[in-house]
Amino acid sequence: MIDCCGRKINYLRLSLTNQCNLHCEYCSPRDNCSLSSHMLEDRRVIEIAETATQLGIDKIRLTGGEPMLRRNFINICAEIRDLRNLKKLAITTNGCYLEKHICDLRQIGIDQINISLDTLNAHKYRELTGGELGTVLRGLECLEKENFPVVKINAVLIRNFNDDWESISSMINLTRDADLDLRFIELMPMPNSTFSLKNYVSAGKIMEMIKQHYDIAGKGILEGTAKMYRIEGFRGRIGFIAPLSGRFCASCNRIRITADGTVIPCLHGKTEIPLGNLSSSEIKKILSEVIFNKPKSHDLKIGMASANRIMCAIGG
Repeated sequence: MIDCCGRKINYLRLSLTNQCNLHCEYCSPRDNCSLSSHMLEDRRVIEIAETATQLGIDKIRLTGGEPMLRRNFINICAEIRDLRNLKKLAITTNGCYLEKHICDLRQIGIDQINISLDTLNAHKYRELTGGELGTVLRGLECLEKENFPVVKINAVLIRNFNDDWESISSMINLTRDADLDLRFIELMPMPNSTFSLKNYVSAGKIMEMIKQHYDIAGKGILEGTAKMYRIEGFRGRIGFIAPLSGRFCASCNRIRITADGTVIPCLHGKTEIPLGNLSSSEIKKILSEVIFNKPKSHDLKIGMASANRIMCAIGG
């Protein structure tokens, strides 16, 4: 479908759960108690996904929380992958359960895996997330062994945590010999967190640091919300997602549905439309209206949240 701004909206981010085994401050703070315990039933998830594909959604990303914590996760993946009009099924994960599920995901035909990984320093990783870095790295190795078609690593930039050259260069080195994309993401302000204002780092600052050490080929290619670059001699790519310093709303092609069945047309907007117990035809009508009326732009500013929910409650 085409929205009122002329953008083709063909991408749905579908959250399977707001629960996560990690507690990153910018996504799921340890002291947060605002998460809903209600989640859509499995059949309802499949029904909504199928209805969305009837409207021209041809890419679905399963998110969370951590989507692999969802009971019947593999069965849900398999049923969505089999939807007639779906071209691409992707998953965003923290990587902790990739070892467990890698064979099933390959067999199902998952097209893309995105791993949230902000540092390769084990101590810093534990400090930020409460988890163990080694588990994620073993999952990444499994993806390489299975020759997964598309692997992307998302690293949120955090001042005085991973914005030094040692941290940046270690992440970039993942792309030296591996065919994967590394995307640095500007820290976005979300509700119930003062974390973002004091920890914001612009993508431009990191890019200038990288240019001092590496030869960047070309001017970069805009792919969805990310601008991607190649470093001379590297197999993979690096890129930046810069919602604050480089607003990309004109190329946004997505809507979101939360784990409790609420449609959110813009990550950083106040509009939320619950699907409740609506029929497929009613869902189709609402999704059509949401897509057509998708906001032209977000209202995000540095240190000022414009969304209603924290990130894990929306679908990271």
